Amino acid sequence: YDFIADRETTYCYTPSNSSGSYYSEDRNEFISMIANEIVQDMQTSGILASLTIAQATLESRNGNSGLAKAPYNNYYGMTAGNKCTSKIDTSLRGPIPPATNGNECTGNAFWDGTVVRMCNSEGKDCQWYRVYDSFSNTTRDHSRLLGTDMYGCAGITDPLQAVQCVQKTGYAADPNYVDKIMGVINT
Repeated sequence: YDFIADRETTYCYTPSNSSGSYYSEDRNEFISMIANEIVQDMQTSGILASLTIAQATLESRNGNSGLAKAPYNNYYGMTAGNKCTSKIDTSLRGPIPPATNGNECTGNAFWDGTVVRMCNSEGKDCQWYRVYDSFSNTTRDHSRLLGTDMYGCAGITDPLQAVQCVQKTGYAADPNYVDKIMGVINT
């Protein structure tokens, strides 16, 4: 999918002054751009760098997806729930609506709770996605999530086992996700 912001029917937030975007038409060039930062992240998070690099490459189409580019900087397709509207741009849709059913985006150390609703190019399959101010913070939040008890993928040193860990916990719905990620790792 080439996701586009769903500005017709939903609330969106565009952060000011986003930075740190990486993209390239060439996969190897993109990997060269992101590798050092991800290896540094692995040293603190325990999430295998080859897994994180492959996920960023595949999920963002080498940084070229609408969701990966500024101002969204979400390279991993990190979702935020179904009705996560706690931070929106009031200039787009008027006053901020109250959160419904207690479903607010409170964020964490790397994500401030900002979201955007994106749909595929046909205007379908809309979901709320997290918005980040930088590649660094999207990577740190991705590693934080995979290191939680729910995922338990930190410390795995075998690439195939790391990818299987991500798949079995429901990170991706694609039944071919393991093969696709391993294809990136093995290139």
